[in-house]
Amino acid sequence: MQDSCITRHYGLGIKKTGKMNEGYARCLESIETAKSRPKINKSHTGGSPLQFLDQRKEEIINHLKTLANGSKINWSQLARDFGLTQKNGGQIMEKFAMADNEISKKFFYKQ
Repeated sequence: MQDSCITRHYGLGIKKTGKMNEGYARCLESIETAKSRPKINKSHTGGSPLQFLDQRKEEIINHLKTLANGSKINWSQLARDFGLTQKNGGQIMEKFAMADNEISKKFFYKQ
């Protein structure tokens, strides 16, 4: 007889739920094994973007002050240049820079 799903589930008299439970017992670890497994360090997310920007604040502000008045800025590219790699890094960089009054009056937004 050919070994197929239908034969295993119906031909041998095993119900589908019984077969699923048998599979779970084979694949899943026991509670004792799970408790003895070493704990996973979940602090892999790193620091927040604001902590990163605060560390490089002077460097970023000095760079922005060297640009000409009224120049358009690609905030996403600026964020990448300074190593801010979050998906919305440009928005974070823009809000950070616009908090400084001197800089907020100096630049137009990139369209």
